[in-house]
Amino acid sequence: MLVLSTQNSTSDDSSQYRSIEEVEHFSQKSDPLDRLLKFLKVNGYGEALEDNYKLIIQEEKEAILDALRKAERKPKPPVEALFTDVYKEMPHSLESQQSELREHMAKYPDSYDQSEW
Repeated sequence: MLVLSTQNSTSDDSSQYRSIEEVEHFSQKSDPLDRLLKFLKVNGYGEALEDNYKLIIQEEKEAILDALRKAERKPKPPVEALFTDVYKEMPHSLESQQSELREHMAKYPDSYDQSEW
């Protein structure tokens, strides 16, 4: 089982449903990479992997950073996609949020690229 050692999102406060001790326990004892290495050792693959473990970790970190750099260079989707990319028919609550966002963006036009609206 993998337990997140951080919040699920910026709006998530996991202290509402998990104790600090639980979070600390899993962050120290349940690192997925450490668990994988232990599994491989127990099953006879650890010796070959141990020599390359740090190299593999570094290569994967570089691959992740490279993917992030590529993603950051892509053009951002239009703001409209926040509202049109989920439901076939937009619910009233989402229409209200869309209207509020348009009003907010109109109030602060220098802060937003409104070319898509």
